[in-house]
Amino acid sequence: MAEYETTNVKDERANDVWFCNQALKAARDGKITVFTSVLSVAECNTIKSGLPSPSDDVRIFYDMLLTSGKSGMLLVSLRQAIAIRARNLRWISGINLKGADTVHVATAIEMNCEELWTRDGRIWKSARQNRSIPTERCPAPRDQDFAR
Repeated sequence: MAEYETTNVKDERANDVWFCNQALKAARDGKITVFTSVLSVAECNTIKSGLPSPSDDVRIFYDMLLTSGKSGMLLVSLRQAIAIRARNLRWISGINLKGADTVHVATAIEMNCEELWTRDGRIWKSARQNRSIPTERCPAPRDQDFAR
């Protein structure tokens, strides 16, 4: 039986990385399912805003994470049903997000996700206003126990 590491990380970004690593381990073990929209492939193009193109090792990391099929993350193609749901977030639900953000939210809804993990404040604000968006803040590792 695999155990998932628990830790007490104080740095917020390091905490997010730790939590995502643990979630991907759990996904590879078949305990949870992790989805992301195929748009993530286009959006993950730098390690920090304003920096030039990433080095080859960062590019390889992104490819392994998002497109290898081995990281535990499953890519969801942009299908007509997701596009219509994304459009209807604005038209019907009154949720005004940018195009790519609506696709990510619509993908989570379409895949029946219980949680949507994001660091985007606009999505959080919209989620608080509309409960049809499945949201969950990534809790600190000390609040999560992945041990089986």
